[in-house]
Amino acid sequence: MPLLGVAANISANMSASRFLLAIKLNSGVEACWTAIKLLAVVLVLCRAPNAWLHLLEEALQGRSIFEVSAIIYLLTFIFAISSFFITSFLSSPLVRVSLVALTMIPYGLDQIYTKITGHHLNHLYMRLLWVERSAVRDGYEFYLPLILETCVWLIPLTLILMLPPPKAVSLGMKGGALSGAALLLTFGVISNDQRVISAFPPPFVFPVAIGKILTDTGPAKNISGEVLQSPDMTTPVRHIVLIVDESVRGDVLQLNRPDLDNTPYLVTQKLINYGVAVSGANCSFASRVMLRFGLRRSDFGDSGIKDIYNRPSVWKYATSAGYRTTIIEGREGQRVFYMQGNEARFINNYVEVSESAPNYRDVMIAARLKKELQDPRPSFILVNKFGTHYPYETAYPPVYDGAHKKMVTKREGVNGKFRDRNELEDQAEFARERDELRVAYGNALHWSVDGFFNKLLEGMDLRNVLIIYTSDHGQSLMDGGQRLSHCSDGIAQVGEGLVPLLATTGVPEINAALTKAAALGKNQYSHFEIFPTLLRSMGYQKNWVAAEYGGSLFDSPTAGARQFLATGHSGWSSWIDSHTWRTVD
Repeated sequence: MPLLGVAANISANMSASRFLLAIKLNSGVEACWTAIKLLAVVLVLCRAPNAWLHLLEEALQGRSIFEVSAIIYLLTFIFAISSFFITSFLSSPLVRVSLVALTMIPYGLDQIYTKITGHHLNHLYMRLLWVERSAVRDGYEFYLPLILETCVWLIPLTLILMLPPPKAVSLGMKGGALSGAALLLTFGVISNDQRVISAFPPPFVFPVAIGKILTDTGPAKNISGEVLQSPDMTTPVRHIVLIVDESVRGDVLQLNRPDLDNTPYLVTQKLINYGVAVSGANCSFASRVMLRFGLRRSDFGDSGIKDIYNRPSVWKYATSAGYRTTIIEGREGQRVFYMQGNEARFINNYVEVSESAPNYRDVMIAARLKKELQDPRPSFILVNKFGTHYPYETAYPPVYDGAHKKMVTKREGVNGKFRDRNELEDQAEFARERDELRVAYGNALHWSVDGFFNKLLEGMDLRNVLIIYTSDHGQSLMDGGQRLSHCSDGIAQVGEGLVPLLATTGVPEINAALTKAAALGKNQYSHFEIFPTLLRSMGYQKNWVAAEYGGSLFDSPTAGARQFLATGHSGWSSWIDSHTWRTVD
């Protein structure tokens, strides 16, 4: 019996020791796992604290720290950041995984967007990406390495945040309510204060921005109003063509800078060159709407565009003048994105050229345009070229890159102070990056612009044709240290609004009038002269057109500084209600 008692005591002691050891081991594992989850949160936040603190600084700039709105914003900002820690330790799998996904997906998109553009993703850039999503699809292969590079570290961190926390530190319903309250409070502040929607980190802006983008459907009213006058003359122009290129900067074309070598074919052609013109806006959506509706600087009052809902479109004027209307589109789905109200009702023929590789679409567009011009019926044709949208490498074939680098712009020295780049090695790296970008852009211009006209003008009969060519906007080309190519707002570079403006026609009297005006007013025109030119070419009376829409390309340019609408806002509710004009001259 004593032996049995001793054995029992030894057995009990051993069990207790194992139990205590198990507890210690378990506590060590839980402590380690807790530390890993906390480290994951810290790493996520460490990827962007500098940028997010800049957002905080900008939001509070000009406000007293004691203002109620400033206090609410500051507390909400802190509350939102703290929710990163709370969410990872929620006990409910559904709530934890959902909230982590809700924050980490936009966080990852922001990381990718920043690598590409040098700017953090805010609601304005989200709107731009939504409107330009076909261009994103066309260029995604080029961005794939950056996307994969981000995924390598982002996916493991996201999985760590999603995995269950140790029981000892897990948060129940109260924690979930706290995290949800942080998001709801953030949404409430953003939705009610437009000044701070861009002043919150992207994970918290994303849901609000998506909601605003999806509900910004444009005007419900009929914006293709009645034409204001009928044509009172017979026009000798049977076919009127407006070609709107994508992202072609006018002052870096060989036509306007002979020291460059990117449009050798165009230099040999007898084109009517108006020189470097100024676009209506530095963003595609606004610029193209302005071109199609004849909007001018004077149409923008203190509260936005005046009488936009009652303005007839160029399609309506063309239809009333007896022209068959056609649009040739080089980007998939842009008919839906860019058309407003019932504008499309007045387009007789819609042609989408998107079945070929992006860098061959302009060649296909040139061939299709030549085919359309063989139709004996009078026609107005708007061509939206594929063009040279960033990334520029998508605009030309890969083999072309190596063969034509010698044909691009000469490399220029870097002057001025780069934003957020103070060290010499950073400036040298930035200069190298800018040179590479301009090499790619020169290749894109040579292939997409020069190659397009080579295909289009070869053997073309222009006897009854008027062609006007421009671009929707220019490009920054990293001027001033800016990586965003266009659609910038307060930091808009002049180059974003510089575009080419050319014309060609086989109608003698039209050719003579345009040639004379271009010679007298070179480098003094803008997009605002294009709409009146189209109307006059359709037969609308000169004095009436001038009174309603201003001067045309037949006239001497209007005196005064040229300006373009500098807007990162790509939706109706944004750029109509607010606007900033960037002076060029």
